Amino acid sequence: MEKHKCINCGSTDIMDVEYGTPDEDLIEKIEAGLVLHGGCAIQGLMQPYYCLDCDTRFDIQCTELFMDHLKQIHYKTNDEDILIDFHPEHLDIQVNTFRRMIPYNKELKDILNSSALEYWKTDNGNAWSMDISCPGYFRESIQLQGTDETPYTFKLFRAFLNKLTKTL
Repeated sequence: MEKHKCINCGSTDIMDVEYGTPDEDLIEKIEAGLVLHGGCAIQGLMQPYYCLDCDTRFDIQCTELFMDHLKQIHYKTNDEDILIDFHPEHLDIQVNTFRRMIPYNKELKDILNSSALEYWKTDNGNAWSMDISCPGYFRESIQLQGTDETPYTFKLFRAFLNKLTKTL
């Protein structure tokens, strides 16, 4: 069985999360420490994994619901100010003062989706900050800040940004 890594800290000390009303089988798994009971099943909140090291519930990719509601990401570092407006067929991207429209293709969507951006936790770092707008999603806005090392999937998000900025 493939070991998943926490999207936040990179740990492989992961427990499965199961949702819904516990039956006898689920109660036995919970009591044996094999699974974490996640509570009620609520769309957008049902992350299947739990990191025992950093207390993060996560999935290995963003949900379709989040991706459908994603409208804007504003990412800032000391050197970069990147604003991305999401449209069904294209992205409006502004890097510092340069702005351009590029096609929003499957490759870009897959790279962003695999970053699990929806589940990131903010840390005490201030190397970067990000404001995410997703109106209509249960969390309409998400504010994050971190270091280049945190969260663990930051390198996947940077791959998304690098792909975007190469087209400029």
